Amino acid sequence: MSEKTCKKELYDFLMYSVFGIIDKEKDKNKKIKCARRAYRDLARTIKYKYSSSELEHAKKGSKEADFKAKRDSWIREMCIELINSIDMFEKEKKEFDIWHKELCIKFVEPTEEDEVFCRGKEFLEEGITYGQAQKWLNMTLKYLWLMDLLPEEISPRSLHVPIDSYILNALKEKPLFEGSIKASKYNGQAWSAMSEDNYKQLQSEIRAMPKEENESPIEWEGRVWIKMANKGNSNKSNSK
Repeated sequence: MSEKTCKKELYDFLMYSVFGIIDKEKDKNKKIKCARRAYRDLARTIKYKYSSSELEHAKKGSKEADFKAKRDSWIREMCIELINSIDMFEKEKKEFDIWHKELCIKFVEPTEEDEVFCRGKEFLEEGITYGQAQKWLNMTLKYLWLMDLLPEEISPRSLHVPIDSYILNALKEKPLFEGSIKASKYNGQAWSAMSEDNYKQLQSEIRAMPKEENESPIEWEGRVWIKMANKGNSNKSNSK
């Protein structure tokens, strides 16, 4: 086996093990699987009408099993709707930030016209917050960018940083950056409970922060996220 063939097989394994993506799949299916993987990044913070334990141990034919099947179908529909919205960006003729905000609001406060988003009321105990909406959308866009599946009309430099606990902790650590970071005074809310106003403030401050030469916010996020994740893992090891 040549080195080139070996690398291709390793890449294919990575794509399948992380995203469930097979190389010969249509781009549309790959994109939907990116959205599904992004959902997994926030799934633990979403409260459904049944607990995770109840759904995991649901017996065939039970109301819990029926709920789980219908909920999983809804999640897939949401992923498809999200990808359709991203693919329609060009036709929206809007600035990226305006388009981004409107799409997040569909998650949080869907109208009757947003049929798939509205169906979430059948399954959700508390609805979706702005913090959860930004994570689903931003991680989907990040995965599409990483796999070169982002629509040409969306500039990678315009992408927002997905806000999570690692990024919030990074913003609180002044030694990582030069100058005073207002985000270090963030009110301590979990990212999953974040309001639209807090989210907008954080994105604005991230864009204004010093970065490496020609580094975009989404590139900054990747570098800093790895650093904070590694630091967190090291702290856990040292505490054992």
